[in-house]
Amino acid sequence: DYSLVYFIHVLGALMVGFYLIMPFVTLTLRGLTAPVQIGFARGMRKLNTIAQWLLIVQFLTGGYLIGLVKGFSVPWMVSVVVVFVLLGAASGMLGASLKRIVKSAEGIGVGSVASHATRALLWSIVASLSVLYLTVSMVFPRWI
Repeated sequence: DYSLVYFIHVLGALMVGFYLIMPFVTLTLRGLTAPVQIGFARGMRKLNTIAQWLLIVQFLTGGYLIGLVKGFSVPWMVSVVVVFVLLGAASGMLGASLKRIVKSAEGIGVGSVASHATRALLWSIVASLSVLYLTVSMVFPRWI
């Protein structure tokens, strides 16, 4: 049913909105002590993993809804898919950076926590801007 799929899609969008605040959360990593960094990065990584699974749900429900509703322009569809793939890649790179933060803080990994935190910040900004673009493009598809 269209209503159920639409509800699942909107609910998933709210949950993926986690990426909108991620840059602000990531900024706090540098000033923490090593044990706190480990716990903080592990928690962020778990939330990121959940959000990545939700991206799959978003992709499937979004594709279904696009198939039902006619009238979307080709540039809109292409831009949404490209930015969605960018979001998936950014979330994967963010997860890898968070994993490296944990390993570096534990003394196992290569590189400093600060360098990995900088990469995590970069990828969280990319993910945040991607979610923002996708949200605006879904609410105002005629703008694209």
